Amino acid sequence: KIDDQVIDGLGFRFHGGPLHGKDQALDRRTRAFLQPTLDSIHQARAVDEQPRCRLAGELGRRLRALACSPERLEHLLHTIAFGWEVQVRAVRLLSGDPTRADPQAIAAVSADISGAWLLMITMIGELPDDAARPLHAHEEAGFYDWGLWIQGTDALADLEKDTADGLVSSLPGVRLAALEPALWRRAFVDGESSRLYAAMAAHHIDRSVMPTPSQRAGLAAPLRELGTVPDWLAWIHGFLAWRWLRHPLHPAATDARQLRASTEALDLPGDQGEAFGAGWARWLGEQSDAPEREKSKQEAPCSAP
Repeated sequence: KIDDQVIDGLGFRFHGGPLHGKDQALDRRTRAFLQPTLDSIHQARAVDEQPRCRLAGELGRRLRALACSPERLEHLLHTIAFGWEVQVRAVRLLSGDPTRADPQAIAAVSADISGAWLLMITMIGELPDDAARPLHAHEEAGFYDWGLWIQGTDALADLEKDTADGLVSSLPGVRLAALEPALWRRAFVDGESSRLYAAMAAHHIDRSVMPTPSQRAGLAAPLRELGTVPDWLAWIHGFLAWRWLRHPLHPAATDARQLRASTEALDLPGDQGEAFGAGWARWLGEQSDAPEREKSKQEAPCSAP
């Protein structure tokens, strides 16, 4: 995620945005930038003095300490390396012109982004010696199946930010560009995303990244032996959907009746949506209150309970 801030952000002039052509030089530049953190994880030590490498080296050290066998560690490191390579492909594809994008390539990289990210986090659980077994191949594939839906909804949740960063060829972005090809350029150049939000809702692009109840059941089936993992993946997807609905630029964000209708249209239960919203607001409040709580704790008299 630290590396992402550089390779994704337009302010770092890394990918150049959708108004500039893309070539293999961008892939080489992205891969070269990511390599030190990947090497630091694999070697369990910082390969240079950059803070990101020190963090990656510490991560590698902790993974080695957790691993009960070299085989399980290598299994995870292979997925991490794949995830790093996915980012190389993602920068080039997502920062391109959505009217020229290959929809199949965008769908594939979308599945890989969230699939690999969530899989590598989950695979840490197979490292300790009390883990019953490593993940099976069909279970790993299930993460990429969920990844397509999660990444598509994540792109909606971050639509304003991603547009400002020039990442306009997301799965929803490409689908909208096929219907309104001029809209993305105006939003990107003018820095005005409200029309994008209105068009995404009007054309039901958001519904295209929401699995139906039967599709949800199909997504859960391969992961049924993994405890609450299927529930967490569904929760992540639902939370991202709620962030999309509650974004200030979404047409339904400030209209309770419209919001309820949109929630139902996306097959997102209203009470679940409220729970997502309440949890998000509570977390934000805790973050903003943390400095004050720390300050008052430091200033409390010694006799304070």
